[in-house]
Amino acid sequence: MKNQLFMNTFLVFMAVVFISSETLGQSTDTLKYKFDFQFGGQRKSGAVDQTTFKVISNNDLEYK
Repeated sequence: MKNQLFMNTFLVFMAVVFISSETLGQSTDTLKYKFDFQFGGQRKSGAVDQTTFKVISNNDLEYK
């Protein structure tokens, strides 16, 4: 009787450990980071000289 109770308790414990580890194994954390950096410029000459310079930076951080 005592041996059967121990075996049942052990089996329930192993089932809980197996089910919880299976559930935790399926959930994954992902971290995505995107960085876009652009720069450019132009020069126009004529009656009025014009020089332009442009810098663009886009950052994107995603979790899960």
